[in-house]
This record gives sequence, C-alpha cells and structure tokens, in this order.
Amino acid sequence: MYCSFCGKSLPDTAKTCKHCGSLVKPVAQEGEQEAKASYHYQENPVPVDDSNPMQRREPVMTFWQYLLTFILINLPVVGMIFLIVFMFDKQKPNRANMCRAYTAYLVLFIVVGAILLGIFLFIVLAAADDTLASLVDMIRDLLESLKTISEIS
Repeated sequence: MYCSFCGKSLPDTAKTCKHCGSLVKPVAQEGEQEAKASYHYQENPVPVDDSNPMQRREPVMTFWQYLLTFILINLPVVGMIFLIVFMFDKQKPNRANMCRAYTAYLVLFIVVGAILLGIFLFIVLAAADDTLASLVDMIRDLLESLKTISEIS
C-alpha cells in the first residue's frame, strides 16, 4: 500500500503515514512510479512521530470556532474554567494554543496594569501628602485666627 499524499510505500495495516503524517487511503498497487505520478509526491518528507499527538496535522479552526472560543473564555468566572480546560485540550491543538496565548496576554496585561497602577498611586499619594500638609497648616491658621477674634470680643 502507498500513501495517497506522499506516495511512499507503507505496511498494509498502517492508518497514518510515518513519513508525512497524513491519514492513509489505500492506493492501487500498480507500482511506485504510477503512485508517485498520480499523487503529490514529496522527495524528502518530514517524519512525524505518531506517539506525539501535537505533531499530527489538525484542521485549522474556522472563524466561527475562534469567535465562539473567544466568547466562551471571556465569560465572567465561567470563562476562566473554559480557558483552563481548553488550554490542556490535546484533541484540538489550535484551540489549546489560542488559549495559551490568551493566558499569556492576560498575565502580561495584569502585570503591566499593576505596575502602572502602582506608579499612579505613588504620584497621587505624593501629591496628596503635600496637599494634606498645606490643608493642616490652613486649618491651624484658621483656628488661631478664630481664637484671636474670640479674645478680642
């Protein structure tokens, strides 16, 4: 039997091609040259490890699958559960990679946001400290003025 994608010879019991990783469709054994001529032939195919599911070729997610996944992982509270479950999904590596990238984006967003919030609070509190000291001085002066006025009357 020959691989219908790369044309390499395979055992009759093979389900996937060990050379290119595609699913095997039996080709009539008319000879290797005819099989190569009638199908796309790749001279040096990249070997695929069948024991590693991430190396198998998976169909790319459609726009609607990406959109639905994005909506699900953005739901409040439940979205985090979906995000964690989808990150470790070995059946759909496209979705798993999307969720891993989204998690990295969220971590980066939180870290940068926390740094910027800290800088903002530092500036506001430093300005408030000077303002608070000025306000205390004004209240002290006002009280002294009121005390002076009450002594005069």
